[in-house]
Amino acid sequence: MEKEKIGKCPICGNFIYENQKSYYCSNYKEGCKFNLWKDTKYFDQVLKITKEKAKKLLKGEKAKFKLKSKTENDYEAYFTIEMKRKYVN
Repeated sequence: MEKEKIGKCPICGNFIYENQKSYYCSNYKEGCKFNLWKDTKYFDQVLKITKEKAKKLLKGEKAKFKLKSKTENDYEAYFTIEMKRKYVN
């Protein structure tokens, strides 16, 4: 069974696939370290990165997330991927 291609790796250009905890580069055995965690921390909150959001982020587009302010008010924020050397920020 062929795995679904989520997008292209911003480091090496190979395909990104999904596993239980992350979206990872198919070139990981050759040393590519790209990994986008499905549950990632943003200050004291956890962002849930769905497959649709991962596809947008890998295309260089913005993805919308719902967050809570310090006063517990809901708000929306847009995030993009930024590469810091070999790591995703």
